[in-house]
Amino acid sequence: MKPILIAFLSPSGSTLEIAGYVRQAFERLGRPVEVSDLAAGKNLGGYSAVVVAAPIHGMRWMPEAVAFVRDHELALRAVPTALVAVSYLYFEGRDAWKASITKNLEAVRHPLPHASVQVFGGRLPSPLPAPARWLFGVKPKRPHDLVDPSTVTAWAEAWVRTVP
Repeated sequence: MKPILIAFLSPSGSTLEIAGYVRQAFERLGRPVEVSDLAAGKNLGGYSAVVVAAPIHGMRWMPEAVAFVRDHELALRAVPTALVAVSYLYFEGRDAWKASITKNLEAVRHPLPHASVQVFGGRLPSPLPAPARWLFGVKPKRPHDLVDPSTVTAWAEAWVRTVP
């Protein structure tokens, strides 16, 4: 059985943490997995499926993740693919930010019509200062850590069951 590749970009560590939960879920269901940094420049020919995971910065999926999808578009069209974004503001910010993130992710997914898109909550290094909370529409005293292992695991178990 060919392994599933989880290719990630994680400047602050939360996307790597989420990739770890996905890996654990896949392995629990008996699927071989390889986890690799996006920068490793993998040949995608030897994988049964690919999960590309990266954070949202500036309401957009990180440019390195977008470039990875574009560079490997033909290979990704040939296997089940999931595009995973990690974002705090998608869940806690104004609806306009969520709409902007959704629009950006759909533009990335567009050349891969069969690809799944999933957004998970991220983590801020510390609570937002008042001016940033106002700008982004985050209510005071909201948690700054939205990483939820059970949500990630449930998604991963459901998604991997769709992979032949």
